[in-house]
Amino acid sequence: MYGRTELIGASGADVVSDFETDEDILDISGAGTGFTGLSDLVSATTETSMNGSDGVLIELSADNVLFIKGLSLAELQTLYDGGNVLI
Repeated sequence: MYGRTELIGASGADVVSDFETDEDILDISGAGTGFTGLSDLVSATTETSMNGSDGVLIELSADNVLFIKGLSLAELQTLYDGGNVLI
């Protein structure tokens, strides 16, 4: 069963703690990012730690960030290439 993490017009700092690369889809198409492809997504993404957990921090806009625990930038790129990241 697939899950979907979807952000629509949100602002602030959101954290996804249970993203499964083999089950979930990341849908940020409604978040108003202006991203047009993988290069925009990669440019807005940093591998970092938050509260002791490693993951990626995606700057969706000037006032909206998303931290995905346990995900690396390489995994995010693979998900995008596989059609599991919607921008």
